[in-house]
Amino acid sequence: MATEWYYKESDETLGPCTFRHMVEMVREKQLLPETMVRPHYMDEWQRADSVVGLFHMARRDPATLPPVNNSI
Repeated sequence: MATEWYYKESDETLGPCTFRHMVEMVREKQLLPETMVRPHYMDEWQRADSVVGLFHMARRDPATLPPVNNSI
């Protein structure tokens, strides 16, 4: 199962969302480097810019991203 992520917006916890969705949010400037995020299995929040690969993937051409595997 893929990791689900939560993020804070004005002290409200939102999510869950996928890593890929967070990449899209970075592209659309809805998720900023200072936005606090956490994976579902952790209680502690971290800055979005500390998530390995998040901003790197957002700079890539969407056509070059690997396909989403929705099979179980």
